[in-house]
Amino acid sequence: AASDEYKACFPSWAHAPIDSAEEKGLIDTELACKNNLVNRAEGYQMITKGFNVWNEAAVTNFKDVPDDGWYFVAAATAQTLGWTAGDGKGNFMGANAMLRGQLAVAINAVLGLENVSADATLAKYPDAAVLNGNLKYAKQAVANLVEAGIMGKGSKLSADQGATKAEVIVMLNATVDYADTNDVSVMDVAAERLGVSADELETALGNGEQFVDGVATSEGFIAAVIAEEEEVAEEEVVTEEEVVTEEVVGTTTVPEIVGSAS
Repeated sequence: AASDEYKACFPSWAHAPIDSAEEKGLIDTELACKNNLVNRAEGYQMITKGFNVWNEAAVTNFKDVPDDGWYFVAAATAQTLGWTAGDGKGNFMGANAMLRGQLAVAINAVLGLENVSADATLAKYPDAAVLNGNLKYAKQAVANLVEAGIMGKGSKLSADQGATKAEVIVMLNATVDYADTNDVSVMDVAAERLGVSADELETALGNGEQFVDGVATSEGFIAAVIAEEEEVAEEEVVTEEEVVTEEVVGTTTVPEIVGSAS
């Protein structure tokens, strides 16, 4: 179990999931704890590392991801697997805060959850209306995660709020549990979305290739398979500096995810 000193950095509701995540090897509790808002670079670092798909050979054509950036591999791996298409205009937006709604989109893509009735599932949440506005691209994903028991256990969804590290750990831990319980292979899910086999996808990932019309190539990249789910007008993008919270905002360190999940 994680030490009391480590867990003291986080809200009490996160303590049990932190213990579980530590036991799974998903987080390194020997590192300094900090319940900051998680940006997109950190979020995808945590997801790709957590599911043991992070691959140093992966490539990306995101214009705003530097070749020597610490999150290059996470962004490249996530793009190759079809987990993110950035803003649909060639940008990953790594420094932007990862909203809870965006985190739901990512996890929904990872698990390949079946769609449920969004309006019926979200009807009990007083703040669900935000998912009919600027975050409408995340509405179905949020509903799917609520139905799966991964999100929405409180009285509000807070889909338009930046996700804290505690929230990401809790959701990632629940995602891993869901995948284990339901025998979900994230590589199989990604491969099916791209119309290829899991073996072909793993090979392409290791060869620094992506898929274009079902063909692995290093000359081009996959179509924006979920671009419409992540389109955000530039003036409406919420950054870490714009989100007001009592927690410490921002970080420049690599997230503490070190383990893997099946």
